[in-house]
Amino acid sequence: MNDKNKGEQGDGLFIKLLAYFLIIFIAFWLGKNVTHKGENESKIGVLECTRKEPYPIAPEFERALSLFLQRFTGKDSFKQSNSFSVFRNCLDIHYADLRGQGIEGLFYFDSKSSSIDHLVIEVDNSYKNYDDLLTAFLLAHEVTHASHFVNNLRSGKVPDCVQEEVDAFLNQIFFLLNLNQEEVNSLASRLPQDIGQMDRIVSPLQSIFDLVLILRESRQGCGISLRAWQQKNLTSEQWDCYYNVTVSKIREMVESNPYYQKQCGL
Repeated sequence: MNDKNKGEQGDGLFIKLLAYFLIIFIAFWLGKNVTHKGENESKIGVLECTRKEPYPIAPEFERALSLFLQRFTGKDSFKQSNSFSVFRNCLDIHYADLRGQGIEGLFYFDSKSSSIDHLVIEVDNSYKNYDDLLTAFLLAHEVTHASHFVNNLRSGKVPDCVQEEVDAFLNQIFFLLNLNQEEVNSLASRLPQDIGQMDRIVSPLQSIFDLVLILRESRQGCGISLRAWQQKNLTSEQWDCYYNVTVSKIREMVESNPYYQKQCGL
């Protein structure tokens, strides 16, 4: 996806992209998902973690988890954040060597490893070198899977592996869209000036940039001009197109990834 952007500067592009979506995208997306979140609201009451105290986890995980939850609970429409808070004490997050598996984070869906009172998340050792912002971005993905596990366990629902990955990436987008300006600037400052050097940045930043580019490509793919986008002058058909194309592109990303192909039996 980077070839067509070689003429643009990393910092400027990143800030512009996030600014566009912070202005408009979040309001629309939340509106699209209010009904979906409301459907799950009745289940939140049975998502019970019986632990009175949290598992002992590294201080950096405590900070990153708090940051993630703050950014979600900051918006009333994020009903799913309520379920995250309900089972927070049951999250057991620790470092592990995951690079051999080609991943950076892992939630154990195996009932032999996880239960409603013991939700196990592993984070690759490389994150010992990253700050809370990047760790929170990763946890947005893995904690979403913990929520999937709890919901599936309580409801008896058969998991949809691909859809659950799509949901996890969408929650990472929600996290990005709720960052304050200082946090956005912090991420942008770490991008190379030459967009052709994107392959040299650390993996979490590459993942962030890839998701932001998906949002940009969805706008362009729906024929939405930058001016119309900035002025919020879009028809309902254009909004529907934008939403559906974004979800479709994330699903394509998941289905084309060898790791997810193996995990989901594609």
